[in-house]
Amino acid sequence: MASKDEIDRLIAEADAALGRRPAPVAKQSAPAAADPPRGRFETSVKASAVSGGVAAALVFAAFAVLPFFGAFSGAAGAFVATFFIILGQRLVRRRKS
Repeated sequence: MASKDEIDRLIAEADAALGRRPAPVAKQSAPAAADPPRGRFETSVKASAVSGGVAAALVFAAFAVLPFFGAFSGAAGAFVATFFIILGQRLVRRRKS
């Protein structure tokens, strides 16, 4: 994709070819409210939470049809276990690389 400078240059060329005065070029400034890049730990926590949510949903669905298991407690246990296992694996893997 073309950069902003390249697009501005092409517009200026088209204006010159059509005999119009080129429009003043606006100065580019850094975005004021840009989100800072996410850190490794924050990304790992987010991935662990998503994995835990998926595991909790699957365990809840399975335990909901089984009469002798508690669906909510099983889902909570699956979330906690999956969250910490994934988080631990991601943090250990990042230290090694």
